[in-house]
Amino acid sequence: MAAMVAGFTSCSNDDETVANGNASQNGTEMKFTASTNNPTGSRATAITGANYLDKALVPNMKVWGYFTADATEGDGITQGGQYVGAGGDGIIIDNNSTVNPLQSVWNYNNDADKAYWPKQPLNFYAVIPASDPSFTVAGTVTDKLGHVVADVTVPTDQSAQKDIMFAKAEGQSRTAYANDPVNFSFQHALTQVVFAGRCAAEKLSVEINDIKIANADQSGKVGFLTAADGKVVLGSALAATRTYAGYSVGLAADAKLDGKTNKATAKNLTAANGALMMLPQDRTADKWTPEVNPTWGEPTIGNSMTVAEADAAHKTYIAITCKIKNDNVYLIGGENSFETVYIPFEINWLQGKKYTYTLVFGAGSGGYDENGNPLDSMLPISYTVSAPTEWVAVDGGNYGF
Repeated sequence: MAAMVAGFTSCSNDDETVANGNASQNGTEMKFTASTNNPTGSRATAITGANYLDKALVPNMKVWGYFTADATEGDGITQGGQYVGAGGDGIIIDNNSTVNPLQSVWNYNNDADKAYWPKQPLNFYAVIPASDPSFTVAGTVTDKLGHVVADVTVPTDQSAQKDIMFAKAEGQSRTAYANDPVNFSFQHALTQVVFAGRCAAEKLSVEINDIKIANADQSGKVGFLTAADGKVVLGSALAATRTYAGYSVGLAADAKLDGKTNKATAKNLTAANGALMMLPQDRTADKWTPEVNPTWGEPTIGNSMTVAEADAAHKTYIAITCKIKNDNVYLIGGENSFETVYIPFEINWLQGKKYTYTLVFGAGSGGYDENGNPLDSMLPISYTVSAPTEWVAVDGGNYGF
């Protein structure tokens, strides 16, 4: 059985970005700025407090406003009716952070979209970025409640992925906010996935060329959906017609491990802008199990599910293209070549969480070839000691002097 395994250590955290509205010039105009204490942007860079004012990363946001379900009807007001934006679409608010150090300054993209406070309360919804080729977003009204939902197809090109964020500010009124900001607390709609690695033994060294997650769900909805209790909550749902794809993480420039320095402490293998932004999904029932005989449940060499069969059945695994040495002897790959090792991988990603998976090279058993058979390239040399035998009397002969 192979002695290389991906020991998956996951840690999750919620990143939040806050956008605020500026005090208006006349007491009734709605304007927007942004501030945050945590990090979206291009090339799958998560939005943080360090970069959210960077116009290249966060160029704009889109805002919708609806009258609340308990607003007093009349004078053009309809409960749940759209007030900011029209026809289900929102308005674009541009990030105009140009002052150094950057300050949170947001203005209407189109002066004709400028909105003023009505007498009745509003529910606001927003999305960052305002648009992207990977998703389409629109607002609708159900049971007098506004909903803003994006239909997303996560690009297989990691550099084209976006960290999509949503926010809502419900029950906002002119009385409370005529001269103060409307505060948005943005939440990540997707799941962030990164990889780290370490060696189980000091003599091992690893060079990684690719880490790919296979057969993840690619399309679905994210945004403000209706919960069982009727409330509008941030949620996600997979597409009715399932599509699957493989995703390679953006590797760090030095994706190499050395057991002398990376045994006790894992090393980050993901570039700063190389994280995967994936659809939230629970695929625990779909993990590839290459060696299990479906009748007896026992590992069976020669009766394995191949990688090609796993792809056809949409089973989830990771493929690690690498070379591994023990001292100066190559166990996987060679001096001028890489070899791909396949490892069963369980996906259960929650919305707005960041998962760090740590690959432990040389521990346990978990590496397979493309035929679903366990690799023997990294079998450790082990030793056993049997009970000693009794001494046997031997006549050593006579020595004359």
